[in-house]
Amino acid sequence: MAKRQLVDYVHLDRNTRVHVLARAKTAIVMSDHRSPTLGSSARATTLTYPALAFALNAMYACEHGYDLLFYQMASPACTHTSQGVRGASYCKLPAIAHALTRYEVVAFIDSDSFFLERNLSLPALVARYAPRSADQPATAAAWFANDLPQLGERANGGFHVWYRGSGTTRTLRTWWHLPAARFAVEHDFEQHALQWTLSHLADAVPLLGTLQMHAMADAALTFKYAIAHADHTKAARRLWVMSIELLDASLEDGLSNRSADRDDAAKRRRRKRASLVREARSVPSTAEPPDPLLQRVLRAAATELREGHGLPGHKLTLNAPEGRCPAGGRMGGKGSWRTLAYNASEMASEELPAADLLGAAGLPLVLLPCSGEDGGGSDRGDGVGAGGVGAGGGSGAAAGGGVVSSALQEWQRLEGGGWRLAGRPAFCLGAGPRKAAKTPYPHLASLHRCPRPHHGSDPSYAALTALTAVGVDGEVIRTLAPLAVVRQALRAAAKRGRASGPQSDSQSDSQSVQPREPLPSSRAVRRRLSASPFRERQSASRRLRERKPGSRARKAPFWQDGSLKVSSMTTHLCLSTWRAQLGVGAAVVFTPCVLDASAREHAAAQASSSGGDHSQSGPMRLTVLPSRVKGDVAKLQLGDAGRAGALCVSARIEGVSWD
Repeated sequence: MAKRQLVDYVHLDRNTRVHVLARAKTAIVMSDHRSPTLGSSARATTLTYPALAFALNAMYACEHGYDLLFYQMASPACTHTSQGVRGASYCKLPAIAHALTRYEVVAFIDSDSFFLERNLSLPALVARYAPRSADQPATAAAWFANDLPQLGERANGGFHVWYRGSGTTRTLRTWWHLPAARFAVEHDFEQHALQWTLSHLADAVPLLGTLQMHAMADAALTFKYAIAHADHTKAARRLWVMSIELLDASLEDGLSNRSADRDDAAKRRRRKRASLVREARSVPSTAEPPDPLLQRVLRAAATELREGHGLPGHKLTLNAPEGRCPAGGRMGGKGSWRTLAYNASEMASEELPAADLLGAAGLPLVLLPCSGEDGGGSDRGDGVGAGGVGAGGGSGAAAGGGVVSSALQEWQRLEGGGWRLAGRPAFCLGAGPRKAAKTPYPHLASLHRCPRPHHGSDPSYAALTALTAVGVDGEVIRTLAPLAVVRQALRAAAKRGRASGPQSDSQSDSQSVQPREPLPSSRAVRRRLSASPFRERQSASRRLRERKPGSRARKAPFWQDGSLKVSSMTTHLCLSTWRAQLGVGAAVVFTPCVLDASAREHAAAQASSSGGDHSQSGPMRLTVLPSRVKGDVAKLQLGDAGRAGALCVSARIEGVSWD
């Protein structure tokens, strides 16, 4: 087998110098309540996918001299101090924050995912899949895989790379403290807060980047990207596929190769294993493997975990809670793995206090039951949020246990047009520029900093005014400016949001790994990829095409670009809800006040499939509820009272800073 060449570069400049991340400062983090090691008891019947993923990721970490940290939870849940119990998926956030106190760069990877291309270092991975420089966030605190092609181009919580700095700390704290409602214990857990709230905050936009690496692309588990994801919907095939990958990886390992050269018995074992892998790979990806072959593969994988591989005295053996990488490896023994037993609830209290959070600007608005007093609104435990994962892709309006969530609901009408929060007069109701995280991708109704007249010389003043100048027209609330003006304002605001925002005053030098220089030449990339013995599912030339600046594969996620596609520029944007849903927690959006025939048909179909009211696919009826105490303020009720009663446009208080 050809000797493997590691791809460590971020970019090659004109002098062909290689820019490499300091490996000693990097950690790979996993989190689960199940043990990552099976010890001497590893058998085909006791195999678990976290143990297989841990082994594969340990091979990757040793290849590059990284540390692999497995945070093993004391229980399959954790607790937020004020919001109650949360599922295991939420509990990784304290682990990431803890690791960032000790490492410059932390890459989190789910326990059902692994590094497929082990010759590709973290900075090289980010460089390969990052969008073009013009569409990257200003000061990336984190890069996420995305949900394409199954669920849309938005951040996926299964793989993300974090760079230590104050912006990173604030982002993690905010993510943890945002209201989780029913998604605290239901899929899609912390991803819901990430996709529908966190990623839209004005302070977060310049900090969070989305890689063009499709986390949900492996419907048949045929793996086309550097990170392989065997998600929960493929539970029946996970052990089979991951066992094959483990056996294949052991054949590619340099220590195994040298051992086979010196030992006839090792040669025979290696030939037998290679034959087994070839036979297993001959099974079509859509077919079930024969049971005898399945058992042989699982037994071989269990043996690999139990006995390890490599030269005597330098074996990579993962049957202990911790250990160091083999001294005979490429990195000379640098790198290690370690299992850390931890209480996620206690760690969250220490590492993620409710202080120094991201600001409320950009906070998406939702429907909540109209309360008697402002600041006392409750989601009544229902906590339904737009965009929950389901068969129809919608949130529905199912009730469930939850916690009380305070909200601001009283709005004060401005003379020149617009509404501002009575309790937080610095914030106004406005359109976009961010879009809903799921089709049909209308612009979210969110909080904007109210424009101040003395800032009229600011070039962004006109755009901000166009987005926040909204008024009541009959039974709807709409933008005062026509779409021709609003459209330009949305695009300008989206571009400005990615390029500006709070700059961290203590971002680590490790953030220099972000790919902001020209891409390497075609010859340089081919030279580094040609030596890899890995099974290349994409040719080098295709990868080069994908890496060209301006190509579709490297563009900014379309739901972040602020664009607005309509047939007429003379209409306006009106207030409605995502997919016309009328339920607690439904996302408030701006849609064209007049829909053309095709748009009406599409909106009606979406609303019908997701439990919405197709008769309200366009603008939603508005009822202004004047305050009994304050004559100049009112609540904005959208739609007729449903099962949850009257629902008002609301801004949840928790999880963000209002300073």
